[in-house]
Amino acid sequence: MTNILMYIIDGIVLGLIYALVACGYSLIFSILRIVNFAHGSIYACGAMLTLFFIHHGINPWLSVLLAMVADGLLEMLMDKICIEPLRKKNSPGVSTLIATEGFSYVVMNMLIILFGSNRQTFEPFYELGFSISLGSITITSTKIVLFAISGGLMLLMTYIINRTHFGLAIRAVQQNTQSARLMGINVNLVVLATFFMAGATAAVAGALVAGYYQVAYPTMGTVMGNKTLATALLGGLGAMHGGLLGGIIIGILECIVAGVLGATYRDAVSFVILIVILIFLPSGLFGKKDIVKV
Repeated sequence: MTNILMYIIDGIVLGLIYALVACGYSLIFSILRIVNFAHGSIYACGAMLTLFFIHHGINPWLSVLLAMVADGLLEMLMDKICIEPLRKKNSPGVSTLIATEGFSYVVMNMLIILFGSNRQTFEPFYELGFSISLGSITITSTKIVLFAISGGLMLLMTYIINRTHFGLAIRAVQQNTQSARLMGINVNLVVLATFFMAGATAAVAGALVAGYYQVAYPTMGTVMGNKTLATALLGGLGAMHGGLLGGIIIGILECIVAGVLGATYRDAVSFVILIVILIFLPSGLFGKKDIVKV
């Protein structure tokens, strides 16, 4: 019973990280109806840049902030050079998928050129040195900080989307781009700001995960990108609350599988779920069935 409770606690913490990365997929899909396959590489870029800034003597938290800005600008650059030209030409959705996949490999290879392909030690900069004991269960400060930051950012993103004028503009562009433009909304600015938010959240997740596992490397976003895509699909692309629930479900299942069968099988969980979703529930738990463009 104690082990099951620990699996659930670890799964919730891990699931919040997955949901944080998945919200980048949902943000971009909700406004442009495209799946951004470069998101995993952007996540890895955030971790590597954070490590780079820390190694140059910059405060770890300031390093995370700088990585957020850099990742946000990188996502905006991707939109400008890869997606916007295709959008203006009304290119088919598969063209955008290929473009983002290509941009992903460009970012990954640039990281390898700049930082090398080897795994690098990433010190847990948010380890506060305390733990909380609940009977036979011990929760470390690292997990508490992960939970607090990831959960807080998810709440902030949900608030922005549902309670602010900017969120209203995003939802207006999502429903009808032409009508939103006629109502005075700067559609291009909204799209760029959305890409910036997606990149910034990916950078935070990259730094948190690298600090938790104490390692960072340029290709770390490959598996994470696929896992979080499964998370977003399970919850329903474009649904922030769905991504949160999907992340927690996948996180708990992964921890249970790793604890019972071994860590070798944990990565298979998200891919099995991804296949099942695509076959039996292609719109996800909270997705809209009328979405046809990907």
